[in-house]
Order: sequence, then C-alpha cells, then structure tokens
Amino acid sequence: MLKGIAILASIAATAPSYAQGVRVFNGATEHIYGPGGQVLDSPELRAKNERAERRMRNEQRDRFTSDQQSTARQTPRSWWNEAPNKPPKSWWADPKHQNPPESVYSDR
Repeated sequence: MLKGIAILASIAATAPSYAQGVRVFNGATEHIYGPGGQVLDSPELRAKNERAERRMRNEQRDRFTSDQQSTARQTPRSWWNEAPNKPPKSWWADPKHQNPPESVYSDR
C-alpha cells in the first residue's frame, strides 16, 4: 500500500515537468527544450545564441594567438639554462677532511 502511494506521488510530481519547456543556460547560450527533448528555440533566441557563440570563438582565438605570441618570444625554461653558476662543492675537496681509510686488500 505504501509502495503504491509512493509511486503515484512520484508520477504526480513528474507530470507537470514533462508538459512544459525547460530552459538550459550554458555560458552565454540559452536553449529551451520541450517534451521528448525537442529544441524549441525561437528565431530571436537562435540569433542571440549564434552571436554569443561567435563572440566566444573570437575570444578563444584571440587568447590562443596571444598565448602563442608571448610564448614564442620566451626562451624555454629548463634546468639546463637555470643551473647555478658554480658547481656544488664536494666534501672530499675540503682541506680539513682526512683521506679515506685505505683498504686492507690494497697493495702497498
């Protein structure tokens, strides 16, 4: 009995949403979807979406070309051209350091 009431309540809650259009906003574009997933955009809305998509494509193209120009002028960064000027000092080169112990197996 409780299961049947839950099913009827869910059907009653979803019925109004099936009958009306749903507006979907994606960035600057907007679409209206009707029953069965049909696109119900008006001619004015289509023109507005086309202008918005054209503007976004132009902005992406401009950003891409400016990124290419700025990176083309720079030297690539790597550890080869950013290595320190002096090589690190070895502790063996320290004059205070004693010579390492000799091996028992060395010929003297």
